[in-house]
Amino acid sequence: MKISQVTPGFIEVPPKGWGAIEKIIWEYKLAFERRGHTCDISYLDDVLPEDYNIVHIHMANLAISASERNIPYIFTCHDHHAFIQGKESPVYKENLEAMKRAKLSIVPAEYLVDYFEGIPIYLEHGVDQTKYKDSEYPRVGLLCVGKTGYVTDATEDRKGFSYAIKAANELEIPITWAGPKLDNEHFVEKHKDKNWNYTMEYDLPEDELIKLYQSSEILIHPSEVEAGHPPLTIIEAMSCGLPIIGTYMGDGVLHPDCIVGRDSKEIKIVIQRVLDNYDFYRDWYLENSKKYYWDKVCRRLNRIYETTLGDDFMLENMNRLYDNVTKRETNVRTTSYSYDSSFTEGFPKVAINGGEEKRLVKFIDSKTNDIVHSYELDPGMWSSCSRRWYTEWNIDVDGEVEPWNIKHKRVLIDNESSSLGDTIAWMPYIEEFRKKHSCEVFYASSYNNLFDKEYPEINFIGKGEVVDRLYATYKLGWWFDDLSYHPKDCREIPLQQTATDILGLDYKEIKPKMVIPDEPRRMEEPYVCIGIHGTSQCKYWNRKDGWQKIVDYLNEKGYKVVLISKEYSFGIEPFMNYPPENIIDKTGDYSLEDRMVDLKYAEFYIGIGSGLSWLAWGVGTPTILISSMSKPWHEFRTNSIRVYKESKNSGFWNNPNYLFDRGSWNWNPVKDINSLDEWDEFEPIDVDDVKSAVDEMIDNKSSLPQTISHPKHKVKLVHLLTRPDDEREKASIESLQVLKDYGIDYVQHINEPFVGEPPLNKAFPDPPSPLGAGHYGAWSSFKKGVIDGFKDNHDFLLLCECDCILLETPEKFIEILNEVCDGVNEKDISYFSFGDRMIDGVLNSPIYKEYDDSDLYYQTYKIVLAHMTLMPKKVFPYLLDCYDKIGWDSPDTWFNHVFQTHPIVGDVMKLEQGFNMGILYNEVAKQHEGQSLIDNTFKKEDRVQVNKKAFIVIGSSALGDTIAWAPYCLEYKEQFGFDEVVVCSDWNNILKPVYPELTFAERGEMVYNITKRHTIDFANLVLKEEEMFDNPRPLKDYKECSVQEQASNCLGLEHKEIEPRIYIPEKPKKYPRKYVCIAVQSTTQAKYWNLDGGWDKVIAYLNALGYQVVCIDKYSSFGVEGSFNNMPKGALNMTGNFPIEDRIVDINHCEFFIGTSSGLSWIAHAVGKPVVMISGFTKPWNEFTTNVERIHNDNVCNGCWNTHQFDNQNWKWCPEEKDFECSKEISFEMVKDSIDKIHEGLK
Repeated sequence: MKISQVTPGFIEVPPKGWGAIEKIIWEYKLAFERRGHTCDISYLDDVLPEDYNIVHIHMANLAISASERNIPYIFTCHDHHAFIQGKESPVYKENLEAMKRAKLSIVPAEYLVDYFEGIPIYLEHGVDQTKYKDSEYPRVGLLCVGKTGYVTDATEDRKGFSYAIKAANELEIPITWAGPKLDNEHFVEKHKDKNWNYTMEYDLPEDELIKLYQSSEILIHPSEVEAGHPPLTIIEAMSCGLPIIGTYMGDGVLHPDCIVGRDSKEIKIVIQRVLDNYDFYRDWYLENSKKYYWDKVCRRLNRIYETTLGDDFMLENMNRLYDNVTKRETNVRTTSYSYDSSFTEGFPKVAINGGEEKRLVKFIDSKTNDIVHSYELDPGMWSSCSRRWYTEWNIDVDGEVEPWNIKHKRVLIDNESSSLGDTIAWMPYIEEFRKKHSCEVFYASSYNNLFDKEYPEINFIGKGEVVDRLYATYKLGWWFDDLSYHPKDCREIPLQQTATDILGLDYKEIKPKMVIPDEPRRMEEPYVCIGIHGTSQCKYWNRKDGWQKIVDYLNEKGYKVVLISKEYSFGIEPFMNYPPENIIDKTGDYSLEDRMVDLKYAEFYIGIGSGLSWLAWGVGTPTILISSMSKPWHEFRTNSIRVYKESKNSGFWNNPNYLFDRGSWNWNPVKDINSLDEWDEFEPIDVDDVKSAVDEMIDNKSSLPQTISHPKHKVKLVHLLTRPDDEREKASIESLQVLKDYGIDYVQHINEPFVGEPPLNKAFPDPPSPLGAGHYGAWSSFKKGVIDGFKDNHDFLLLCECDCILLETPEKFIEILNEVCDGVNEKDISYFSFGDRMIDGVLNSPIYKEYDDSDLYYQTYKIVLAHMTLMPKKVFPYLLDCYDKIGWDSPDTWFNHVFQTHPIVGDVMKLEQGFNMGILYNEVAKQHEGQSLIDNTFKKEDRVQVNKKAFIVIGSSALGDTIAWAPYCLEYKEQFGFDEVVVCSDWNNILKPVYPELTFAERGEMVYNITKRHTIDFANLVLKEEEMFDNPRPLKDYKECSVQEQASNCLGLEHKEIEPRIYIPEKPKKYPRKYVCIAVQSTTQAKYWNLDGGWDKVIAYLNALGYQVVCIDKYSSFGVEGSFNNMPKGALNMTGNFPIEDRIVDINHCEFFIGTSSGLSWIAHAVGKPVVMISGFTKPWNEFTTNVERIHNDNVCNGCWNTHQFDNQNWKWCPEEKDFECSKEISFEMVKDSIDKIHEGLK
């Protein structure tokens, strides 16, 4: 384009004076020439319309003259007198006429758009921020800049500098006034007798003015009126990092705290406020100035020019588009379109305005640089990204990026939950968000009155209240697996972390500050508050008469008990819950504030997972929280005791496979429950568990933890995994990932096991033992872990092997870790080891003289099992260099080479000596001195004290397998001399009472201080390299073993058949006649007795012998479509979803049992009843061999379980495809013969 900027003639361009117009014309010229256009500064008389595409005029009289000469023009009104003198004044009418004749008109203040009948558009001023910028000059004193007065009276104080000078003098702060002499000397002369104390700087050149901006503390500008909003002086000052106090100059120009009237007292107060929090206001204005740089302003003006050349539609809508620019922070990016970007609906949204082409819009997560969503938009269309949780967005429209900037902006956080507990839990993080981002937060919740006076910096608003000029909106609430609302499934994290994840904060437990009424104690006697009700039956403590027994126990201890639940009784029929007796009833219409007073003076509080427990905790009352529904990490952990018992009936709310149904009072995803009695049977927490918590509270109330331990340093844990679905690695994940809740950055690094030939030509020379693919895979995994672990700014890296397990509680581990990190820094240690190698239960820690320099197997026992290594970030550059130059080896040996240092490494890396290495002993960091890592770290007497504790996981969930394998856990303990053996199974309820020698753990329950770990299962057993395995090696193929022999196989025992035990409830016989139990159903068709009519004949024959027949399967009909198996006729139908204990009772009172190779047959065997077992699917030796009539046909295909790889996903699995002849060829006569033998034996 060829552009003419028309000068008024009485101003100098390039600028030498102090007026804004000449500066603006000059900057326009420079900016457009940088863009490749021709831009002349011309007198109107020299302008020929055919010479220029654009003629831009800045004075109304010149614009009207151009119109009379038929010169098309763009007009900018800079004249504030048009506003001051009113719409009847000649100056207003002249400017309005100039606008009406223009192709397009511009004003530098938004208020002038409406003032001039909506004709002009708004375009703000800008400055060259390569010149006007912050500096390191010392800042002293206050500043006023500009010329005051009006054209009609130069002595008037239009800028309000007199108020600024008075305020400065009263505060005894020096103040400088800089401006043009010609325009200001009349004002100065008029007021010379006022004895004002200020320094006057006349006619400063631009570089001196910039230096004055950069060396002053605050600009004071209480102007009566300005043509520009903001005026050029304000933009120059804020670009130089100068906080500004002044009158209103448009939305978002000045910080709300800094807007004043023309009043010296008000100005004085605000000066003090800014000086008291100077860095905050300085940063705010620097950030705000970024809206006003010349490149941005001229890019918009460039678009204005181009649209006047041909797009009538854009001309007609220009005012609307530029209104959007300021009100919605629209960013005009090219010559033919604009876009609106907003975050106010809870998600990012972009709308394309104008133009004719599609625009590629990308929503980019600036932290990861991931494109979360992208879409090509036609003009007039909009697109949004569904992600609603905090993300630092970059909005990319056709390659031009608008960066995220929330600092000092208005943000709405809307609490979607009306729950008291949620609101209390999440409140602290609203303040954390505000402090982190220095933004203005508006918070909507249902309980503002509980917090508003404690968080004065937060704007508390009512639900649904509208807030204008918002930058972004976030919603807090429960959306479970909808990851558009929060980045993690809220069932798998603590309640408070739901808020931190949505708001992009690091999680740590924080107790909220609450407005607690200042009222006196209402009861002299010591008392305990309780809250028994919840919003769903699963939240209750469902132990029948449990609350009554606890109330009685508290009374015995000398405490009154105050019930502060809202309702006296609550629930739905038949699930109504009533309070215990002997309580002080404060239910009913009783305010939360009143309940807070009662809690404030209570000795402690006992409740369930409900809002009242959170209220007690927030008030600061020591709390006992009883909940089997949620995991113990779900609620708060400080100043409290959590009563929880791990079982298959526990923690189901936090199971991501179950979705809480708010509309179902009786929701229970584990079991269908039809009465409160059944809830009592389901409830795992006993009265004694709660009594123990009460005793602990009474004894240790003052010593309850008030904070959760967190690392003193930034620590990243990289968990090196290969098979995360393997039982061993799942246990390791379960153990280590809990450290996330304690402030450690936990990440998983999953590597597929290396297969193929390793590059032996690149290995470290002369390995102490042959290297293989496993060594190379492990070394590669550690290498990736180091590189990924140190890529972020962390102080320390923890590298953990795939089966590393904490042997201490997480709290204790954090304490030890803090001590170790301090020791590593203090002693300049480069490599530190936790954990200990255990071989067959024996601590492998030889004395110094037996130490082999090629090994690094000696870490601390008592802390972790398996390898955990700590390294400070200072070693990362050295390790990168070593990975590039030093050959690979097994990870332990390689680290030993590079840190010890091996002579080859010393030569390559130009090192004369090794690094300091450390190991933990007796919970103290020890520096490695000299050449021995193990020197003086382990003592013989300490090794003797090691408690031998094994953890055996029964991998199969099958009832029969569990019964069969349990006795071998005891045999293992006795044979290998372990002090304790912990068994994890799905059937602890029938094993625990009869195996008192063993300890039982539920699935998912953490077990600490173990020295050996085994898994008993059939398939997917993983053998580990070198000595790091738990199960003996090599294992026999399970197909070669009987069921019980597989336990011996996995535990390294010499096998012998052992009769199992199970718990037999002491309940009477149900059926008066003598009876036989049968079980016909199974888990795959091959296990059935597939002879047509076989069971019918058996029942008829048993009836003829005088036996009643009772069928005790779980299901009367079972199978898959086209292959259903029905209970035979003639038997008493006792199928159904009954507890296993009921079936044990039935079997215990029967004469004998007939079934297939199933769990009920194992129950009968364990109870001691004769068993008739019909099975062609397994070999006769596969199950037990005593007290059993085993029916099998060796003359047909049989025993496929013991000869083929079983496919448990195929119901009709028959590997030889012989239509289950293995059981079809077992005749009724064969079964009858076995029945006769047992019947005769019973006579």
